[in-house]
Amino acid sequence: MAKILLLSTDVAFREKVKMAIPATTHEVYTPISGLEASHLLDELDADFVLYDLSYDEHQEFGLLHRLTHSYWVRTAYFTDGAEAENLQLMRQNPNVSCLIGKNSPTLVKDLEALVEKILQKKIWDFNAYLTNPKPEVILELQSYSQKQQCLDMVSDYASKLSGFPDFAYNVQCVASELIMNAFFDAPVDRATGLARYTRLARSETVSLDLNEKIIIKLSHDDQRLALSVSDSFGTLKQESVVRSLFRSQRRGEGQMKMIDEGAGVGLYMVMNLASHLVFNVHNGVKTESICLFQITKKRRNFDEQIRSLCFFLEETG
Repeated sequence: MAKILLLSTDVAFREKVKMAIPATTHEVYTPISGLEASHLLDELDADFVLYDLSYDEHQEFGLLHRLTHSYWVRTAYFTDGAEAENLQLMRQNPNVSCLIGKNSPTLVKDLEALVEKILQKKIWDFNAYLTNPKPEVILELQSYSQKQQCLDMVSDYASKLSGFPDFAYNVQCVASELIMNAFFDAPVDRATGLARYTRLARSETVSLDLNEKIIIKLSHDDQRLALSVSDSFGTLKQESVVRSLFRSQRRGEGQMKMIDEGAGVGLYMVMNLASHLVFNVHNGVKTESICLFQITKKRRNFDEQIRSLCFFLEETG
C-alpha cells in the first residue's frame, strides 16, 4: 500500500478524498494539527501528498514552504483561491506541477485519476478522467491544411452533447489553438534540436513527416467531454507555459509580448474555456494536451468552476 499524506482541515474535502482513495487500497494519513503534520512530513516517508491551500495550520510550521522548496515527494495542491494567486504560486515554485480546483463537480474522479497517474505512473491514460467513457473518436493530421476539416468534426461531436449554447464553439476554439501549437510550436529539427516552424505565419501550410502525425482524441461521459491533442516531439516545458499564462492573466503591457514560445494568450484562452488542463510530456518523444469540459446547460456553472492545471512528466530510467 502507498502512503498518502492529506493535509486539510476541510471536512467535505477530506470526505471526497476518502471516496476516491479507499483505505483498502492505500494508507491515507490525515493529521489535523500543524505540529502533527510537520512530524509526519519528517517521519512518514510518504509516497504522495495532497495539500489543501486553505489549510490554516501551515503558516506556523512553514509546511507550504517545505513542500514547495525542499520536500522531494510529489505533491498535488488543491485550491479555492483566485486564478492570479494560483498562477503566481506555480510561477514562483517550479515544483508545483499540479493545481486542482476544489469546487470541481468531478473532484472525486479527478482524485482517482491523479492517484493513477502518480502512484501507478499511467500518465497517458486519456480516459482516466471519465466514468464509463464512450468509445474514443481518433483523428490524425499530417498537414495543417487538414485543420478545418478536423475542427468541423470536433464541433459536430461537441454539439451533440447537452452543453450551454457556446459549448461546442468553445471546444472547437480550444482544439484550434492546440492543433496550431502542435504544428508550429512543437516540431524541432531532430539533429539540431532547433524549432522548425515557430517563426512562420500561422496562415502557412505546414506538413509533417509520416512518423510525426498529430493525434486528436475525443471522448465523453455524462459529466465531461475530454479532448486530447498529441504530438511526437515532447518539447513543451512547464516553465514556459506557466510564464505565458501568468503574463496573459495580468492583462498588462506584456500580455502580447512575442517570443519564441508564442504570445501565450492562446493558452490562456484554452485554460479559461476548459475546466481542467493537463499536459503529459515525455521529453523529446511526445506531448499530450488534455482538456476537460464540464457538460452543463448553465454557462454560470462552468464559469464559476476553479480551473485546474497539471503537468506530468514521463519518468525514464
